[in-house]
Amino acid sequence: MKKKLQHICFVLFVTSTSAYGGSCWDAKPDFDSCKLKAEQGDPDAQMLLGLVFKTERIPQDYQEDIKWYKKAAEQGVTQAQNNLGWMYEHGQGVQLNFEEAAKWYKKSADQGNTSAQYNLGTMYDKGQGVPQNYVIAYMFYNLAALSGNEQAKTSKDLISRKMTPLQKKEAVNITTHKIKNNQ
Repeated sequence: MKKKLQHICFVLFVTSTSAYGGSCWDAKPDFDSCKLKAEQGDPDAQMLLGLVFKTERIPQDYQEDIKWYKKAAEQGVTQAQNNLGWMYEHGQGVQLNFEEAAKWYKKSADQGNTSAQYNLGTMYDKGQGVPQNYVIAYMFYNLAALSGNEQAKTSKDLISRKMTPLQKKEAVNITTHKIKNNQ
């Protein structure tokens, strides 16, 4: 059931955010057209091609996922950066590497990707790939929560119970500073 729900959410995400939804996601997808656009350097097509390999439409191929995500991520596609972070964090198609995961999450989070902000907050919360730091974790959770991420709201509340009042104040100040300076 969980895999089916993830697939439905994934397809909804892709078809709602991509100009290439038709060619890659029709009942009979035009895989060759997507691949050609990706090979020509189109970052959105590269991102979608990475996602295509995660569906049941063609055989799972983590190496292809990573190849296309990296191409899109290097061109600033925040969702591809977040997806790469997730693959490194979970050792999916690559060797488990929390430092590499945090690097990709940070690139995406710094560009405002709410999922990456939450994921990076979790890494700071647990001290995975980065030094454990509740203030920074709270700040990333707070940024994601302010954008409507429900998981981040819950995590922010939970981590605040581990923090001193001074740490909470510092975290709120850092969040405010980041928002004011569009960082």
